[in-house]
Amino acid sequence: MKRQRQSSGKMLILIALVIVLITFIFLIGIVFVTLLSQHTRSQYNVDAFALHLAKILNDHDRVGQMNQVLARNRELIYTTRQDYIGCEEQGLSHLAPLCDQLINEAYESHELIESEQRHQIDAVSKELVNATRAYNNNRNGSSISIFPWLKTFEPEITRVDVGCIKNVQSNVRDSKIVEQLFEHDRKQGYVEPKSDLFRANINAKLPEPDEQLKFRFSALPAFVENTCAPPRVANLEMFEQYPIVIRDKNSGSRPNDRLPYAVKLYTTMDVALDAERLDRHEITVNSVGVAGGAISDYE
Repeated sequence: MKRQRQSSGKMLILIALVIVLITFIFLIGIVFVTLLSQHTRSQYNVDAFALHLAKILNDHDRVGQMNQVLARNRELIYTTRQDYIGCEEQGLSHLAPLCDQLINEAYESHELIESEQRHQIDAVSKELVNATRAYNNNRNGSSISIFPWLKTFEPEITRVDVGCIKNVQSNVRDSKIVEQLFEHDRKQGYVEPKSDLFRANINAKLPEPDEQLKFRFSALPAFVENTCAPPRVANLEMFEQYPIVIRDKNSGSRPNDRLPYAVKLYTTMDVALDAERLDRHEITVNSVGVAGGAISDYE
């Protein structure tokens, strides 16, 4: 009889332990599902804001227009130089002052374009900083959770990188109007053979004596069949960073030759494991937003 009681007692203890273990596993499962749900919700919000920031980059097709203006200026300098050389070879000395003036004006226009490009990069940086600051300031500081001892908070932006998407060329097509320049570009590998688009993020130098001028086309999907690429969220691995970092209160080193068309957003979501919210842990939530492509080819 005594043995039966001992056996029953042990069985009850075992059942109690099993119930406790099952309850513990059940609670862990609920916590995991809750965190996964909150992470998914945060990812959706971060994706939406990354898309918002990306739209700022090519607002009113600023990247596409700048690329086109740079391409036209490049053709202008080349053709003006050829006219100048032609005047010298044909001994047309009376046209030399006019040729000099045209070359100087073409160079001045190139300086204006570079200045405007720097201005646009500054404008983009300030707009991103302001948008990031506004997001963090308006972020809801209250927690979201179904448990009093488990609380999650809205993601906070810690860093924004700007850049482009890998293997995307510029929106500028080689016009093929100036045959000698077209052959030069093909020989130097400035143009993608299949699409006739200038490669992005290279210096498409002109022949001597104008090789010191810089012509860097920014990456941007081209206008194809009356259609431009829509803004979208991209894979993190496809992002190519430029040497500029945007934070809430400052911006890092700034390049003066490329306009970005994609952003990588870094955020952290706090998770508190106690009622006083003292024991906090950070969960990273990142996203890449891509601006829309060129609106037209301006032909």
